[in-house]
Amino acid sequence: MKKYAAFAQLGTGNWFVPFVTLLSFIFLAAQPEPANTSLRCTQTRYPRPDASLTSSGHRGVRTLVRREVKQNSTAVRIIDKDNGGWETLFDGTNLNKWRRSTSDASPSEGWVIEGDALVVKDGRKGGDIITRNRYANFDLRLEFRFSELANSGIKYLVTEIQDSKSRATSLMGMEYQIIDDFNHSAVKATPNSNISTGSVYLLYPTKGKKLLPIGQWNQARIIVKGKHIEHWLNGKRIASYQSNSKDFHDRVAQTKFKDYPDYGLADNGHILLQDHGGEVAFRNIL
Repeated sequence: MKKYAAFAQLGTGNWFVPFVTLLSFIFLAAQPEPANTSLRCTQTRYPRPDASLTSSGHRGVRTLVRREVKQNSTAVRIIDKDNGGWETLFDGTNLNKWRRSTSDASPSEGWVIEGDALVVKDGRKGGDIITRNRYANFDLRLEFRFSELANSGIKYLVTEIQDSKSRATSLMGMEYQIIDDFNHSAVKATPNSNISTGSVYLLYPTKGKKLLPIGQWNQARIIVKGKHIEHWLNGKRIASYQSNSKDFHDRVAQTKFKDYPDYGLADNGHILLQDHGGEVAFRNIL
């Protein structure tokens, strides 16, 4: 925002009574608020964020600002402690802050708004979608609901990285896995494995998880604070890691990401919602 600007001009006369003339010019400018920001949010169900979370100084990274949103609006929210505000990524009415992962086009018809939720339909016709902006050092909170045999995920710090062998680049990021732990054959027998809901996909399993069943809303939270990252589910931390640790690199070396030396090391990136089979819905009621 432009800052307030003012100046004063002083004048005196040699034989007049001294006088002061003050000329003030005030320039006000404010960014327009989206249509959904007309009402003050009177209450939020979430606690205030960790005071150590800070915004990033990287060029091209979104500087987060306070947005007042309608009570009961649907939102994916990211916190920046420097200005104490939440940014709404989905307000329940449009997908203006999202695009297809493969182009700048708006999400396809495979992603629909139903009531207060953003839903990816079964059949993998929607494709992955990502935020138009990039984020660093954030606290992301949302709710998700999965259908039987669904498979999806929330990826973060998503950026293009290069395969060391083929030299090809791919859009990749860390993943908060979402899958039907109760029925999917890949995870039913090991519901706390490193491919179960809430896990750091293929790298870190979950601990002490309480996943609500099909059709119910679960609360997800992802905290990125420098190289320290945490996954939360329904109010409890279920996984955490340091992306600059030897343990992290050793685990990556045992996965399909082993030929990507920069995997998981980005300081900032997009947020991605995955279409990987089965219907999954996202929302967050303030």
